[in-house]
Amino acid sequence: MISRRRLISTVIPVILLGGLASGFLVWSNRSSFKTEPAHLGSINFTVTANGKLASSEQVEVGPKVGGLVSEMLVEEGDIVTAGQVLARLDDQELKARLRQASSAVEQARTTIEVAQVQLAQSKDQLARVQRLFDSGVAPRAELEDGQHAVNLRAAQLRTASAAHQEAEASLGYIRTQLANTVVLAPLNGRVIAKHHERGRVVPAADPLYTIADSTNVIVRAEVDETDAGKVKIGMPAAITSDAFPGRKITGTIDKIAWRVGRKRVLTDNPAEMIDTKVLEAEIPIAPDPQLRIGMAMDVKISTGQKDKALLISRSAVQRRGQDILVLVVKDGKVEERPIQLGAFEGQIVEVTAGLKAGEAVVVGKD
Repeated sequence: MISRRRLISTVIPVILLGGLASGFLVWSNRSSFKTEPAHLGSINFTVTANGKLASSEQVEVGPKVGGLVSEMLVEEGDIVTAGQVLARLDDQELKARLRQASSAVEQARTTIEVAQVQLAQSKDQLARVQRLFDSGVAPRAELEDGQHAVNLRAAQLRTASAAHQEAEASLGYIRTQLANTVVLAPLNGRVIAKHHERGRVVPAADPLYTIADSTNVIVRAEVDETDAGKVKIGMPAAITSDAFPGRKITGTIDKIAWRVGRKRVLTDNPAEMIDTKVLEAEIPIAPDPQLRIGMAMDVKISTGQKDKALLISRSAVQRRGQDILVLVVKDGKVEERPIQLGAFEGQIVEVTAGLKAGEAVVVGKD
């Protein structure tokens, strides 16, 4: 029976693990081995995440009233300032209603003036009747009629005043609606999306543009739920993008979401998608005109470091089924040895069991 710990003489062909169907490669002599010693060193623990470039402040801007878009004044990519006019809706109907409302206000004001004059006349008449009544000339019925007339004129004045207030409110509402046909930029930033063109009828609040603050840029990293406990505010992160190979951006986690969200991801089967839970972490970075909002980013978050870790090259690690193995050169012989792995960093891997510092492991072929 062949034991798991197998010694292979250096004077006969050496059998090494490889990529053949049998799981082995055959090298004819020991001089073709390339070995490296397992050594103690430091290894960084990292959490990898997918991310997207975003703005710290991004808003969709649309009209507060519905209507026909008559002007679209900026284009995607333009820089805008707070208060700048972005678009206008057709305002002809509202202007006509404004003229009507203004006329209604004037009419109501005139009605108030007439009611005031009539009330004053009724009060004067009542005062004369009162004097005559006090002298015994006018009967009580005439005095009472005079008082009723004053009360009536006062009620008419109150009605006219209420109508005037209503007309003023209507005028103010139409003025506001008219002002809302002009769409203004709510902040300084860049137009990152234009959603409509001139001539389109849009409902109220339907976005015409999306504007982002291009001076405060962040990367939103989606950390897998299983790594959520490892990530903390203040941890450094290295950020790369396929759009700029070889370029690395550095940043520090500034904010971590309180809620775990869901994200749909593709599996190895292109027709299948699964839900995965992610925690969003925000990493501010320096603004760069080459970077575009929405650009995909690869994020590596440094979560810690281990000193005096036993390290070997990743190329030394072989797999056979569920077993993880290395080939160790010892006393002129090569032996296959199972090991246990810890952290990975680039092409370096930590060995937590099965190997000692200084032992030479096969990493390839010269």
